[in-house]
Amino acid sequence: MAPGAPALRPLADADVDNANGGTGDTVSRKNSREWVVIGAGIIGLSIALRLRQSGHDVLVLERSAVAAEASRGNAGAYAFSDILPLASPGIVRQAPRWLLDPLGPLSLRPAHLPRIAPWLWRFWRASQPAAVTAGTAALASLMRFAAHDTAALLDAVGALPWLRSDGNLHCYESEAEWRASLPGWAVRAAHGIVFDHLRGAPALADLQPGLSRTLVAATFVPGWQTITDPLQLALRIAAVFERLGGTLRRANAVRLQQIDDCLRVHLVDCRRLTAQRVVVAAGAWSHRLARTLGVWL
Repeated sequence: MAPGAPALRPLADADVDNANGGTGDTVSRKNSREWVVIGAGIIGLSIALRLRQSGHDVLVLERSAVAAEASRGNAGAYAFSDILPLASPGIVRQAPRWLLDPLGPLSLRPAHLPRIAPWLWRFWRASQPAAVTAGTAALASLMRFAAHDTAALLDAVGALPWLRSDGNLHCYESEAEWRASLPGWAVRAAHGIVFDHLRGAPALADLQPGLSRTLVAATFVPGWQTITDPLQLALRIAAVFERLGGTLRRANAVRLQQIDDCLRVHLVDCRRLTAQRVVVAAGAWSHRLARTLGVWL
């Protein structure tokens, strides 16, 4: 459990459909919830809070503790300037060289290739110029929306003082590396992202003393922001959510089932509950729940 985090109360029998057993496929409306959010990380909690602010009945289920996984151990960065899709012609061209480099950023076990082949095919298609252009526009629009709503969220929970606007510095060790980055910066500029190119060690030292003098250039992005403590932000959102009447309980959801116009949430202890709508925000485990509905992520 995260330091300072309150223990989550377990989901009570009164909140489930089958505390006394039974395996029928009929839906009990007695304990049906309007919204169930699975996962009490930063994403799940932010969604739950927004729904509760809009007057909805919301139950958040978390198998361990608030922000117990990736939401407590990350850089806390709001990278609103990162609008270039990972799938791009440049990545595809570099991939073979990375695979041959024992110290490269990409590794693939040959035995895993048949399983990952369909995903690699989709990645290659997404790296075509038309797809990259469309993806960049979509990400730029999403980032503008996220920047606005992030500020509103932080203000609503009293966390705006925790937001730092120190910017971000992209550094380059060679002239070729810097020039290779320029097309990407031109795309960002076309979408209204502000940045400043710096050339030479003296210019870099003026902005950030102590950098290696082997660096030949850098690009400063003032719009990059960070939160001082991602864990404390998650705990604050959870507290405000509960103060507004939301419910946060400890329970491990393992399967989803469509029943009429509702979803049944099956728990690891064989209990179950019914919801009109379910949000799966379980991070790296989300695909397992989605798969129980026949959705492959």
